[in-house]
Amino acid sequence: MAPILEVSDEVYQALCKLGTKHTLLPNQEAPKPTEIRFEPKLADYLMLERKEGAPLLVGKYRLSAEPAVKEAGKRIGLSLQDTAQERNGRNYAGNMNREQALKLNLLLGGKTANVGISRDYFRLLLSGKAFDGESKRARQSELSAILDEIIGVREPWRAEWFEDGFSGESKQLTLNRDYELKGGVLTPKYAEPLQPCLMEDRIPGISFKDWMKCASAQGFPLANVKSGDLYSWAPKANSVAGFYAYSAGADLDCSRLPVNSYPSLGVRHVREAHGASEK
Repeated sequence: MAPILEVSDEVYQALCKLGTKHTLLPNQEAPKPTEIRFEPKLADYLMLERKEGAPLLVGKYRLSAEPAVKEAGKRIGLSLQDTAQERNGRNYAGNMNREQALKLNLLLGGKTANVGISRDYFRLLLSGKAFDGESKRARQSELSAILDEIIGVREPWRAEWFEDGFSGESKQLTLNRDYELKGGVLTPKYAEPLQPCLMEDRIPGISFKDWMKCASAQGFPLANVKSGDLYSWAPKANSVAGFYAYSAGADLDCSRLPVNSYPSLGVRHVREAHGASEK
């Protein structure tokens, strides 16, 4: 009989990765993976107040391939590297599809922004009054630069995932968001009928400022939104949402394929800011 060894969770996970043969004793469960310690730098986040619930910390930048992010990637079979760069010189990780992006943020203890959160974030950037996670007021020039990185019409191509997914029939779509991981499977805690909103493509476009002024309760442009330069792709069944910009324009795209993956397509990290409040 082979000797019985008792090992820590970390050693067990390492043995599994090496493919080492082993047998669990009866009534013994495999150790759960150790929790990923991701401690965001609060100065890299902006405080976003909400009408209900705790305020949110929203990343100023897309997630970069720092050690904790790489470890979360490994848990979902993703070898993450920084593949793109923001205008301020900060690198960020791309080459992830929508499922991977959402799982990544959940494993890091946060979530992915949806269209409603992103619209509120854009409004915060436009307001000129925002505080970071350390309660320090952000400079106007920094807020403008963050917004330009997302919606600025220029090269290079930049993009990021939102968490919104659309299912059902075209006449009555279901909006899925606020995901959690159940047995490794993405499961929406919010699955409600898509409220009346703009349901036709505008190429171009809609007015970004008008969308900021008025939207559905779920955050989407309304059918009577004014014309403008922002390309708008309407929600469609079995599609998901994201935002991208390049020299030809900026796009709110709610008809993206969830399998898309490009070096410049990243994701922003969002988490609740317990006990924090804007000044």
